[in-house]
Amino acid sequence: MKYFLLSTTGDLNDQDLVLIDDPPKGIGLRRFLMTKGRPAKAFYPAEPKIFLREEHPGLKLSSLLGNTESYLIVSSEVKKVFEQLCAECEIRISPLRSVRSP
Repeated sequence: MKYFLLSTTGDLNDQDLVLIDDPPKGIGLRRFLMTKGRPAKAFYPAEPKIFLREEHPGLKLSSLLGNTESYLIVSSEVKKVFEQLCAECEIRISPLRSVRSP
């Protein structure tokens, strides 16, 4: 079986890339479902937001947003690649909106 090992943290040595430390606001303790690849649709917020921190401002745009939650937060182009390569697989896609911390 062919497989790929993906790191969800991105390049930790590049301070200009975003690093997200929290789950989408509103999912609460059910965040573990997404981390484990389990269905979370029933608990997923209607308007999901992830907040970007000043320590990791995200000055450079990348196809994968690094995070410590083990989520694959990817661009629409990367999403299309997954859909093509994994046409036979069940893929759960949940939208997010990134917001600068207040």
